[in-house]
Amino acid sequence: WSIPSPDLTVKMPDYTVPTLTTDLYQAFVIHVGNTTDTWIKQFEVIPGNNAAVHHVLVYQDTTGEAQALDDAQPGPGYVSFGGIGVADAKLIGLWVPGSGSFTAPQGMAIKLYAGADIVIQVHYPETSEGLLDSTRVNFQYDPSTFVRELGITAPLEHTITMTDGPLVIPPNSIQTFHNHYQLAFPTTVVGIGPHAHLLCKHMRSYAVTPAQDTIPFVDLQWDFHWQGMYEFRHPIYLPTGTWLYGEATYDNTAANEDNPNHLNPQWVTLGESTTDEMMLFFFAYTYGFPSDENMVIDDSPHQTHYLGCTTDFNIGMPETTLGEVVRITPVPAHDVITVHSDRTGARSLLFDTQGRELLRSDLLQGDNSINVIDLPRGVLIAEVRDGQGRVLHRSPLLLQ
Repeated sequence: WSIPSPDLTVKMPDYTVPTLTTDLYQAFVIHVGNTTDTWIKQFEVIPGNNAAVHHVLVYQDTTGEAQALDDAQPGPGYVSFGGIGVADAKLIGLWVPGSGSFTAPQGMAIKLYAGADIVIQVHYPETSEGLLDSTRVNFQYDPSTFVRELGITAPLEHTITMTDGPLVIPPNSIQTFHNHYQLAFPTTVVGIGPHAHLLCKHMRSYAVTPAQDTIPFVDLQWDFHWQGMYEFRHPIYLPTGTWLYGEATYDNTAANEDNPNHLNPQWVTLGESTTDEMMLFFFAYTYGFPSDENMVIDDSPHQTHYLGCTTDFNIGMPETTLGEVVRITPVPAHDVITVHSDRTGARSLLFDTQGRELLRSDLLQGDNSINVIDLPRGVLIAEVRDGQGRVLHRSPLLLQ
């Protein structure tokens, strides 16, 4: 857990994925019992089975409609493509492979409404049938007396705000679609989350202010298997009247190996199934002030790479941030490693590449010897965290 002592931790009922002929989107209702509004400063999703869970969406529902849908279907949860089938449900956040915990910027938080149920929608791919899952969500509350509500919504979407729809991609064609939306109030944006399916190859979003300044948000080669929220280093302030723009390109030809029908391309239209298509740009936002741009969300620079080399890991491992003196030696190692930290109250953790914790050790200031002779050989992930659970250092560790 990135949040070592959460104020609230909720877990879905144990669920065994049934026999599947296609991907399954299953929603689970979890009662919280909160009697007053609560502000969420940090949250994280802990997948119950990394071999089964493709991604997780976390909602809150104050209407009771999700529970009614759950009651209408036997067993834990209910089938629900896309969202959770409740129009007034609010998205809290999401998890995809490679993502960690989300922390709201200073003075902002996500409101958990009184009486709300937590509803998580889990995407189980066809290969996960028969596997057991028990996904959990941890929350840390914000003790501040005044915070601005941070919302997550998709003003750029594939119906009302699309300018050249409908979202229909004929076989053997490459199509580009656009959407736009004008802000009715000053807005500060702290992150963006594009979303599409298998035919999409490129997604781009930007804003144009009333002063005709163009502000880029994201411009990427889309990969359905790697998606999530992208947080900005500084919040972006957008005045009233700013236009948001989105653009996405889809390749429905045999040249697109991700095309589920690449041997014989078919008509593809808007829909919730993985073989359908979508075009969404989610924004994490709040009521904005120009001074918000002075905040620092992420100030971690790149390390200088040895001999100009770059890292080559595909497991979502960010680089070590500067400013903390942490050393782990030797690399590669065999029976003992030495972890040096200049901070008191820190701890060292070792994980395998599936994210399973193998060893945890409290650290003293200076050099600490840790016996690793009983751990499996191969590449592990070494972390050093402070007393609040924040990651100070993360690097690969080879045991031979």
